[in-house]
Amino acid sequence: MAAGAALPEAAGSGRLWELLPESEGAERWVSETALLERRIFGSSAWPEESFRKAAENVYDSLFLYTGTTGTGTGSGGACGTERLLGYALIRQLDVAELLIIGVSEDARRQGIGAALMKKVLSAAGCLPVFLEVREGNAAARRLYETCGFREYGRRKNYYEHPSEDAVLMKYEDIINA
Repeated sequence: MAAGAALPEAAGSGRLWELLPESEGAERWVSETALLERRIFGSSAWPEESFRKAAENVYDSLFLYTGTTGTGTGSGGACGTERLLGYALIRQLDVAELLIIGVSEDARRQGIGAALMKKVLSAAGCLPVFLEVREGNAAARRLYETCGFREYGRRKNYYEHPSEDAVLMKYEDIINA
C-alpha cells in the first residue's frame, strides 16, 4: 500500500479468506454473498449466478470476511454462528480490477472494509488496481483514498437509480513495481 497509509485492523474475531469451489460450504457462502449484495445494493445488485461463476473463474478471487462480530443477524445467520460480514471480488488479468466490495450495514466502521481492501491489494501484487465508485459514495471514496487509490477520470451518468457519475480510481504500488 501507499507509504503512510495505515489501515485499521478489523474488530472482533473475524476470518478473511478466499472462497474456492472446493471450500467447505461453498454454495452456502455464494448464496450468502448474493443475499448481502442485494441488501446493500438493492436493484443494482449482482445476481447469485455471477458470484457462483466468479468463485469458479481462475481470474477472479472472491474474498469473504466472516465472523460473529457486530450485532443483529447481518446476512441472515443467527447470532453466535459464523456469518458473512463483508466480501470483495477482484479480477486479475494484465491489470487487476476491484469489481465489487460490500460490508453488512451492522458491521460497518469496524475495519472490515479496510481488511478486505488490504487483501485485495495483497492479492494483486504489483499489478495496478482499478475500480469505479459512485460519486456520492463518500465513505467508499475515503476508504479507497486511504488505501492509496487516486482518481484518474469519470464516466458521466454511469450509474442508475439514481443517475450518477462513476469516479474512476487507480492504485499503483510504486514501491514494489
